[in-house]
Amino acid sequence: MKAQENKDGFFSSLWAWLTGTFGLIGAIAVLVIGGPVLLPIITQIFGWLVGKIPGLITWLGITSSQMTSNIIKGVHDAKERVRAFDDEKKLSKNEVLNIFGSSLGNSTNVSDKNAIDRIKRKFK
Repeated sequence: MKAQENKDGFFSSLWAWLTGTFGLIGAIAVLVIGGPVLLPIITQIFGWLVGKIPGLITWLGITSSQMTSNIIKGVHDAKERVRAFDDEKKLSKNEVLNIFGSSLGNSTNVSDKNAIDRIKRKFK
C-alpha cells in the first residue's frame, strides 16, 4: 500500500485520503471551500519568508507586504511633491527622476533597496 502511495504521488494520495475521509462530495466541498481560505494564509507565509530571506524575492517572485507598502508610500510622496509645483513651472525629466529617487530612498530601508537592486538586475 505504501509503495503504491509513493508511486501515485502527493496529490493522488491527498485525493484518496480526502475521498476516503469525507466521501467524494465532501472532498470536493473541502477543496472548493478550503482552497480560497488557504490561499491568503499561504501567501502570508510566503511574504513572511521573503521578509526573512530576501533572496527568495527573485526565486518566488513575491515581495513582503512591508516592502510593497514602502514603495507605494515613496511613489505617493513623489507624486504629491510633483503636484505641489506651480502649473507654470515645467519640470525637466531629471528633476522628476530626482524627486522620485529621493522619495523612494526616504521611504525604503536597506533591505528593500537590496531587494529592488536584485529585481532590477533581472531586467538589464
